[in-house]
Amino acid sequence: ILAAVLEAGAVDNQARSRRLQQLDHVKQFILDNLDNSDLDIDTIARERNIAPRTLNRLFAREGTTPIRWVWQQRLAASHRALSEGRISRVTDAAFEFGFKDVSHFSRAFKAAYGRSPRSVKRRR
Repeated sequence: ILAAVLEAGAVDNQARSRRLQQLDHVKQFILDNLDNSDLDIDTIARERNIAPRTLNRLFAREGTTPIRWVWQQRLAASHRALSEGRISRVTDAAFEFGFKDVSHFSRAFKAAYGRSPRSVKRRR
């Protein structure tokens, strides 16, 4: 009985390890492609050779969705670029990190950080 329990635990650990590795690869792909404004679940799944449902399950275990994670990473990258002075125009920050609409970017940025992108740019 003990051997069966230990074996089941080892199989479970291997599956968990594979999921984490798969999630890490997906996240890296997303980070490498933040500038792609057409980055969506189907594109990510196709490029990483997994089903869209599997992709959703991977992120659900972290309490988020793939698209929400993409948005968080885009906003964080644009915030860093503006605050560090690597990008000086809000429009450039929006398009550089995959946003199609500057107004939408500005609203999402303000919702995430409580400040407009322009005010972050000015503070440096």
